[in-house]
Amino acid sequence: MPRPQDGMVAEELLLRLRFAIDTAIAHPQEPNIQMACAIANGYPVALRSNTLRYRLGRKRWEWLNQHGIYPIGGQITPDITT
Repeated sequence: MPRPQDGMVAEELLLRLRFAIDTAIAHPQEPNIQMACAIANGYPVALRSNTLRYRLGRKRWEWLNQHGIYPIGGQITPDITT
């Protein structure tokens, strides 16, 4: 799996991911959604980074979660209704 090796690569990944998610939110056509999901799925280890998780922001993480993307080792709580 690809993994950012230094600060510059991690910063570039953050910017690419932000751009892709913001584009998919603003223009929710299938190609935009697929691109954002592909970038996120391409770097699962990087998604565990506390810095990346914090700098990505809550709104973008909510969007990723809606599309089935969670950080490795992240807590996934099922929606259980009784």
